[in-house]
Amino acid sequence: MQENILEVSNLKTYFDVPRGTVKAVDGISLTLKPGETIGVVGESGCGKSVLGLSILNLITPPGRIKSGSVHFKGKNLFSCSEAELSHIRGKEMAMIFQEPLRSLNPVRTVGDQIAEVLQIHEGMSKTEALQKAVQLLKQVEVTDPGRRVHNYPHEFSGGMRQRAMIAMGLACNPQVLLADEPTAGLDVTIQAQILDLMKRLKESAEMAMLLITHDLAIVSQMCSRVLVMYAGQVVEQGSVREVLHHPKHPYTRALLDAIPGAAKDRNRLGVLKGISPDPADLPQGCHFHTRCPNVTEKCRIEEPTEVVDGETVVKCWARAEKGAITV
Repeated sequence: MQENILEVSNLKTYFDVPRGTVKAVDGISLTLKPGETIGVVGESGCGKSVLGLSILNLITPPGRIKSGSVHFKGKNLFSCSEAELSHIRGKEMAMIFQEPLRSLNPVRTVGDQIAEVLQIHEGMSKTEALQKAVQLLKQVEVTDPGRRVHNYPHEFSGGMRQRAMIAMGLACNPQVLLADEPTAGLDVTIQAQILDLMKRLKESAEMAMLLITHDLAIVSQMCSRVLVMYAGQVVEQGSVREVLHHPKHPYTRALLDAIPGAAKDRNRLGVLKGISPDPADLPQGCHFHTRCPNVTEKCRIEEPTEVVDGETVVKCWARAEKGAITV
């Protein structure tokens, strides 16, 4: 049986803010095998991006890793020195951040920024690194890479900037790639091109990927397993086929019903009533109970435990009471 390359165990990341403590990531566990792609999906503000940053130990005040562990190839990243982490980040594990125009330095050329990664992690000279940057831009299908390598980020279109971010992430052939909303803000044609590119590059490099997104359609194309997050917690996880075709948690069902063509009544989109709870003032019991159509008194009082229900793991009292096995 193939060993896990990444193991996240009971991870909790909190932010201390004036109105209270925000439990952005609240007890999440996951495993990732070499070559596997897992999707993390949920509404904006559910903690997906914080999960990615926490895995790389990039949380800064007022945020803090309260507890839990992240093991990469058996090594606990939270026990590593900053020098060890700097070696792992960018070389063995890389992240594609949201909004590349904000992630890229506006006063340095795209080529310089890609080259810097190669100089730091591969020990290349500036000339060698720039030559490699041209090759990487060509690999991610940036037109005229020899000229574009000298352009600044604002001279790239949104799709080209995203390709440049992918080139930077893949520069040192990482074993794990964390992709945070890699197609956000792109039109559907460019989005399809970026996803196809990432899939081909991932398969050619035999790389594992954690894909963070709000789009279940992207998950269905790219991933073998999926974690559904709500208010800092994973409420359902399992194979993409099982979760998308036989959802067990009411929140997962609501997400699917909101997709055009996926709802049972194709002439009417589902509407999830209410709004996500204030992360600094989460409701007692199940965090979803204020919006759940099947809420019971127990849901309002006690936080549900995770149960195995068929091929999925679900955090829901209704499934537990139907005889599912407690994890």
